[in-house]
Amino acid sequence: MVKFSIKFNGVELTQWLDGVILVNRNLGQNRLATIEKVGRANGKKLRYTSAEETTIQITGLIMTDAVRKRHDLAGAMSTPGTARLIFGDEPTVYYDAIADQQSTLDEAYYDNRVLLNFIVPDGLAHSLDLSEATGPSGASIPLRSVGTFQSPPVLTATMNGDNGLVGWANDQGGVLQFGSSEELDGKQHDDSETVFHYDLKSAPTGVTLNAGHINYPYYLGDSSKPNRQAGSFSYTLNPDAATPQLTRSTSDHYWAGPSMSGTIHANSQGNSKGNCLWVNRFNATTNAPATGRIEFNLTSGSTVVLGMTVRDSNYSADGLELDAQFEGRPLFTMDLDRRQFTNGMFEAKIGKLGNQVTFTLSKVQKLTAAGVNASAVLTKVFNIDTLGATPIDGWTVWTPGFADKLGWTINWSDSIFQWVNVDFWQDLPNRFKLGDVVVADVAHQMVYVNGVAAPDLQAVGNQWDSFYIQPGDNSIMPLASSWAQAFDAQIEWREAYV
Repeated sequence: MVKFSIKFNGVELTQWLDGVILVNRNLGQNRLATIEKVGRANGKKLRYTSAEETTIQITGLIMTDAVRKRHDLAGAMSTPGTARLIFGDEPTVYYDAIADQQSTLDEAYYDNRVLLNFIVPDGLAHSLDLSEATGPSGASIPLRSVGTFQSPPVLTATMNGDNGLVGWANDQGGVLQFGSSEELDGKQHDDSETVFHYDLKSAPTGVTLNAGHINYPYYLGDSSKPNRQAGSFSYTLNPDAATPQLTRSTSDHYWAGPSMSGTIHANSQGNSKGNCLWVNRFNATTNAPATGRIEFNLTSGSTVVLGMTVRDSNYSADGLELDAQFEGRPLFTMDLDRRQFTNGMFEAKIGKLGNQVTFTLSKVQKLTAAGVNASAVLTKVFNIDTLGATPIDGWTVWTPGFADKLGWTINWSDSIFQWVNVDFWQDLPNRFKLGDVVVADVAHQMVYVNGVAAPDLQAVGNQWDSFYIQPGDNSIMPLASSWAQAFDAQIEWREAYV
């Protein structure tokens, strides 16, 4: 009888065993064949086969102090999800396993035997070490897998300059594309034009207080109950943000608080109907008895064309809601998951691309030189027939509280508005810049930009299932825009074994 290492979830299980009698890991995956009878022909025909979960059984011996060891061993095996199971005779691989069924203990005076049952959902062993291959875009990267089963890679592209396309093509005919390739005529792409960028560490110039156009002018739509633009902003309570100072004390004030508004001049081509992006950051903390509201409105004359509102309208529950509107018509209203959209910093984006508008709310986890790392992102996209022909010439941000109720804690920390060239947005809806890192996770069919999930970046028809690395020789070609500097490409995967 040989005693050797068995680690589960980082814990050595044999510390509670006096020996391991038997390990049943079986051979390969559990294969299930589905066959069917066809007419009166002899035999049956195979329809398909599928790989099922596999089981691992360990028979061990507990010879002394069995009762105490039984409870300690049971605790070590109780995990809420799968964990790594590693055996001493193959220390370079792990099984993604979970304890299954009832582990049994036959208690005798000299021979206490324990039977441990594990289930491995994918039926595979995985290498503990990552395999890696590197190269620049534009050159095929050879790689060899010594595993006996296909492995999903993680594909990382690090930008060395501006780029409009991150693509990958492999020797199986699989293609992944993020962003867009340039037009065939090689049309020049203009840069974005920034109309304003307010860091709100001090009062911005050229703006107006309490005279903007708001999306909710009357409480419950009753013209006899006007909501109010009143109050001011402080730049000393928080030196990095504008903090609203409310002037409300009675119930008939309804929603009341300060607003700030300004004009948006046309782009360099004299066009106020072009594609644009407006980004605002704010900090909000609320709870069950508190209420608050912040509106971000893009206007045309006195009309609120596009509005995005984050609010807590319920002073008896801890909740946040997100609304969006087009010319006074609601586009959507939804409750935010407070487990994801927790108190703290948020980023709200309104993007206009022809007749398409995109509303994005991110829960900011960290601000970096490259941008925002978000812990949660919510994106809604709508197509509106008349949007592309509607000019945008102004903006309003309104930060009210409700009547005499306790208000939430809020400040507004950053605002930037950009015109984006029409051709730029049609060809390159997601522009990559120097230092950007674009990661494609084939196993989960997700793409991330600088650590933030970007589900709207994927091209329709991406062939994720054709991008697994096969046993033996493989090759993958990273692709960038023809006009762009090559990006650094990295391919990582774990060898898998049946």
